[in-house]
Amino acid sequence: MKKILYLTFTFIIIWSVSYAQEFTVLYSQEIFPPPPPPSPPSAEDNILKSKPQSSSDGISSISNAVVVYNRLNVKDNISYFFSIKADTCRYNEKEWYKGFLHYVDRSKRQTFQFYYPSSFKKATTYPLIDPTDWEIGSKYYVIKGYNTLRATGMMDCKKVDIYFCPDFPTVFGPSLYSGLPGLVIRVDTPRGRMELVNVHEMDLGPFPDVDFNQLDILDNNPFEIEKRKALLRAIYSDSNSKTEEKKVDRDFDQVFECVEP
Repeated sequence: MKKILYLTFTFIIIWSVSYAQEFTVLYSQEIFPPPPPPSPPSAEDNILKSKPQSSSDGISSISNAVVVYNRLNVKDNISYFFSIKADTCRYNEKEWYKGFLHYVDRSKRQTFQFYYPSSFKKATTYPLIDPTDWEIGSKYYVIKGYNTLRATGMMDCKKVDIYFCPDFPTVFGPSLYSGLPGLVIRVDTPRGRMELVNVHEMDLGPFPDVDFNQLDILDNNPFEIEKRKALLRAIYSDSNSKTEEKKVDRDFDQVFECVEP
C-alpha cells in the first residue's frame, strides 16, 4: 500500500509541477528478426523430432538481433526521441533530429510521431502511458546501477515490460514509452529490447522549430503506410548521396563534441 501511495504521489508531483530539466539519454535497441516461415518437414526433420532437443534451440532470432542507437533529448516540458548512427557519447549536431521523430509536449499528454526535415507533412499521435492502466510491481531490480520498478502492460496487443527509476523523476521516455513516473531504463517487448547506455545533463542547444499546426494528423495505421513510403524514398536518396560523401575528407573531431560519463 505504501508503494502505491508513493508512486501515486510521485506521479502527481511530476505532472503538476513545472521544473527545469535538460538532459540527454543514449539508448541501445536490439531488434529481433521475425522467425522464418515454417517449411514442410523432411525425413531428416522427422528423425530429429524424435531426439531430445538442446536448450539452445529456438533462440537464433535473438542471437541475430540487429542493434541500433537512439537519443532522448529533454528540455523542460518537451522531449525528442530520434535515431543516431553511432554508439558513443559523442554528438554530431548535423545528424540531430533527422528521420522519424517522437515528440512529447508534457501539457498535451501525447506523443507525436513525424518525419523531419521533409515535405512529408503527416503525423500521428499516441497517448502517453497511464500508470493506473499498468501493473507496477513492488520488487526493485538493479539495472545499469539504477533501482528500477517493473511496469507491465499491453501495447499493440503485445505484452511490454518497462523498468523505470522513480529516483530520477521525469515523465519522458524513449519511443512511445512516456508517461511513467521515472526515467525509463529498459524496455522488453516480444520484438526486442531497449536499454539505457548513459545519461548526461548538459546544454542541448535549440530544438527543431516545427509548426505542428501544419502537420496532417492521421490515424496510426494510415500513417504507418505513409511512413513506409517515406522510408523507401529516404533510403533511395541516401544511397545516391553516398558516392559524393565518400569524396569528402571529414575531420570528425571538429564535428563531434564528446561528453564523458
